[in-house]
Amino acid sequence: MSKVKIQGNASGTGVVTLTAPNTNTDRTITLPDGDISLGVGIDDNATSTAITIDASKNVGIGVVPKSWYSAFSALQLGSGGAITYDTGSGASKALRVFTNCYRATDGNYKYIYGDEASLIESYDGKTFFKYAAAGSAAGTITWTTSLQLTNDGRGLSQFTAKAWINFDGRNTISIRDSHNISSITDDATGKYQVTMANAMANINYSIAATSGRGNGEAIHAVFPFSSSGNTPTTTVFKIQTVQSWDVWHDAGWVMAQIYGD
Repeated sequence: MSKVKIQGNASGTGVVTLTAPNTNTDRTITLPDGDISLGVGIDDNATSTAITIDASKNVGIGVVPKSWYSAFSALQLGSGGAITYDTGSGASKALRVFTNCYRATDGNYKYIYGDEASLIESYDGKTFFKYAAAGSAAGTITWTTSLQLTNDGRGLSQFTAKAWINFDGRNTISIRDSHNISSITDDATGKYQVTMANAMANINYSIAATSGRGNGEAIHAVFPFSSSGNTPTTTVFKIQTVQSWDVWHDAGWVMAQIYGD
């Protein structure tokens, strides 16, 4: 039969105390089949609680954790930072990094103290960078998404191009390189239709473009969206290239960038 031996240290005077729990139920301590050593793992110089684990298994380092939303497992860092992951299993589980905010038990995101707040949220291969203007402690947060990184490598924001293209518009037209473009169509001499792979939110987007033949002749890129049949859609826009303002010409170099929602 195995034995348990408790041995004092000849040079020490400290007392190790094992206190029984306040219960009528027996408790068992099971030791691993191997040597173990209990050293100094957490040291706060006995002036405060270094780590707090609440009944919901949320952890606070240097702080008592907030009462978090039940679907989150939270690690709260100091007075204003936190990292969470959705509980349970399955798809679309998110990792989140919080600054001056938390998700309360009622499901709303709230400020910890009166200042600006930010949230980085990642799931399904996508990452969202969110921002909230300064608010009051415990006030409900309204997020603005400053930037979204999609799982196909696109960056969606008001300051990044939603799509761009560089193509040869002569003879058999061909795309040299592009981003978020699915195809181009040669409508006629100097007239092209560009189709985007992912739709814009509306047709009020902006197009910046330029073109040239590559042989020293001037080419001007125009976009007559007000003409019949040339109104852009959320996925399609037209490019027309002319020389001397009134002669349609196929351009060797055509480049366009799309900005908007």
